[in-house]
Amino acid sequence: MKNCETSCFPHPSNPSDPSGIPSSENDLPTARFGFLAGELYLFHPSDPACPDASSLWGMFGTRDLRGTLRLESASADLFRFRFGVELAPREYPFCRLASRDELRDYCYNLAVYESAVCPTLSVSVRREP
Repeated sequence: MKNCETSCFPHPSNPSDPSGIPSSENDLPTARFGFLAGELYLFHPSDPACPDASSLWGMFGTRDLRGTLRLESASADLFRFRFGVELAPREYPFCRLASRDELRDYCYNLAVYESAVCPTLSVSVRREP
């Protein structure tokens, strides 16, 4: 699994700031990362490795001119999901592309959530007599 430092562009370290926090919004890895619509990413507020257990999982949709990301769906625990989430790079400066195993887990849990919470979204198969 790639960590955030290799999958997102690492921000330049600021020698005058021991915390390593980027000085501007454009220095954030999330702000400069080339996201692909429909891909799953893990976002973290403080850990560059973006561990799956403590990250926000989100399906990328679009980015506006201010740099705000719009996630089609997102979850912090893979049990509760939100839709149409706006995410500012400053909130979650670290990110990485999810592995295919993580994508499978996300899609499965999203389907379970939608079938339980939104049963009208479920598609029923119609059998011919």
